Amino acid sequence: MIEASIPRTPAALGIEGFDAFRPAQIAALERIAASEARVVMVQAPTGSGKSLIARAAGAVLGMQATYCSTTKQLQAQFCRDFPDAVELRGRANYATSNGPFPAVTCDDCDWREGRGCSWCESREGCPYRVQKQKAVEAPFAVLNTAYFLAEANTAGGFSDEERLLVLDEADALEAQLLDAVCVRLTEQHLQRLRLAGPRLTDQPEDEDWTSWAGQAAAAVRLEAKQLEREAGALRGAGGERYTRAQRRARGWRALA
Repeated sequence: MIEASIPRTPAALGIEGFDAFRPAQIAALERIAASEARVVMVQAPTGSGKSLIARAAGAVLGMQATYCSTTKQLQAQFCRDFPDAVELRGRANYATSNGPFPAVTCDDCDWREGRGCSWCESREGCPYRVQKQKAVEAPFAVLNTAYFLAEANTAGGFSDEERLLVLDEADALEAQLLDAVCVRLTEQHLQRLRLAGPRLTDQPEDEDWTSWAGQAAAAVRLEAKQLEREAGALRGAGGERYTRAQRRARGWRALA
């Protein structure tokens, strides 16, 4: 619980573009500050000013904040409403230093220790890494939920206990979590792997699926390694063939 006196104007919290808080916004911020709960849910109708509550909550609590929207469009809209927020998207949204954008993006980075990256002068100058560092250090960062979930399970930077996490449209979080942990193998994938689908019965046993998933995972890892070797052989030549091979390998690696 934090003893906080909510100022009447957002400007007092460093938030420009708004004349004053509405009474309901002040009440919501006071309850957030007074709560001892780890998770606080705010339910309010459209047009009630939830975005300003989300933006101000971190400042009221004295914490860095990460705001997650469900779509890139809502992410962009939030940043238009709050220009001081630092937006971060996935690697594919950023140009490389030396590649033709959008044909080559930071998602095509092939950086390795001792040999650098085919598309950038230096790792430190990577546009995506530069923007991510800005977002990590910013008082208020704006991400989309799919990106946040991926980062939370890999590099991290936005999911530590010292940051306030604000999830917009939290009712959609369960579906987004399932999307984040699901792996989808198409018929084309199975054909390439020469792998039969799982045995389907009226009452399939969990062990049947677990066994099949283990076989599929091993086959996918082998395929990803083979494609990575093929892409590596093309690295010196560069160009479109290398980029396509690299993306194909990365797609299979994501399945593994």
